[in-house]
Amino acid sequence: MNKALKEVFTSAFWLLVIPLMVLLAAAALLRVYIPIPGFHGPRQSGGGREVSRDPEALPTPRTNPDTLSVAQVLGFRQMLRDGRFEALTAALEVLQQEFEQDPAAEYKVYDAYRKLGESERDLEPRFAKWVERYPDRYPPHLAAAQYAYLRGWEERGTRFAAETAQDNFQRMRDQFARAEEHA
Repeated sequence: MNKALKEVFTSAFWLLVIPLMVLLAAAALLRVYIPIPGFHGPRQSGGGREVSRDPEALPTPRTNPDTLSVAQVLGFRQMLRDGRFEALTAALEVLQQEFEQDPAAEYKVYDAYRKLGESERDLEPRFAKWVERYPDRYPPHLAAAQYAYLRGWEERGTRFAAETAQDNFQRMRDQFARAEEHA
């Protein structure tokens, strides 16, 4: 192709592409949907349904969930420390029943188990006694598994893998194995 013809094609290409790019940019700024075959822009999902940024329009509203109070969490921890395992087991089973009646109460169950032993390194013997006393009930097993899982991540630490000692990884794996025993 000669040089003059190549310049004509290049000029024609840019004369068509630049206005199209400006139009699409303006549409995006004005939040106007311009259908393009095979492309479902940011305002539509793959199924062609409108996507909303409004939290109230989501299938599950993103609001602060009704969850446990700090006093309740501290109460659960004190029951564990004091060896009041029957009361603790019953309280956790009540939270599970509330969740089964109303799935929005799932945060209470999640928070109860997650916060029960969080950041307390000396509770492993307490969890072991609880599991020993109630081997056929699920709350002690789930709580012990969650405790070991959290401890595993604490053992690993937050540094990059290359900056983390192999002993930390081994302690993490050991804790994960303990968690798996209860899960």
